[in-house]
Amino acid sequence: MTVYNSNADGQDLFTLTDDLVNTDSTQYPVKAKARAINKALKDIWTWIFFSYGGWQYDDTNQTDITDLVSTTSTLTADQTYYAIPSEALSVKAVEVKDTGGVWHALQPITEEEIRDNGAIGEFYKTSATPKYYLAHGDIIKIYPASNWTQASSFKVFYDRGSVQIASTATSTSPGFASEFHEAVAVSAALTFAKRKGLPQVNALAADWQDYERRIKKYYTQRYAERFPARVTVRDALQENM
Repeated sequence: MTVYNSNADGQDLFTLTDDLVNTDSTQYPVKAKARAINKALKDIWTWIFFSYGGWQYDDTNQTDITDLVSTTSTLTADQTYYAIPSEALSVKAVEVKDTGGVWHALQPITEEEIRDNGAIGEFYKTSATPKYYLAHGDIIKIYPASNWTQASSFKVFYDRGSVQIASTATSTSPGFASEFHEAVAVSAALTFAKRKGLPQVNALAADWQDYERRIKKYYTQRYAERFPARVTVRDALQENM
């Protein structure tokens, strides 16, 4: 794993960034490097998010990575709206726990699907056992509202973003696969090269695009046991007809 800064042997990402554009901490201040690297982390998070291959990704710099990311709150009788966690970037699932202690997964639904069944205001308006959820803005609406109140019985599973680094970070490493850590240095160097009109722009842009291709491929194929590579057998007879 490659640390951001202050490796005793110079094997860190800030030093690599300087090497790529022939700078130092005066010409390219550490705060500016950290800002550029944080932008790169967001870009890489997006690549990984859209390259789902059955293995869920969560930045390893998060403080609680021992379980699926979720939050649990009180399920309240006759309450339809619940807040989405502020750090959630996408909702993956919603569950409610009944009075017998059994969790039930709610089915996602859209406004269009509700409208296809009639007036939105009439859709499951009588409180009972929740069946569906609708994510809208910063809230989740459930249908129907529950007819019981119970602590720790409304759970939302979600994706969260990358952990941003501080300019003072030393022993910290990027929170994705270690073989691609140098990608953030390439991106930070590219940011500087573009701003200064340096001749390295094209080469760095090509390297950044190559990292994008390889990172996407890696995360698409990471869960090999669940999604094995497809083998295509050529039909030589048909090819030559």
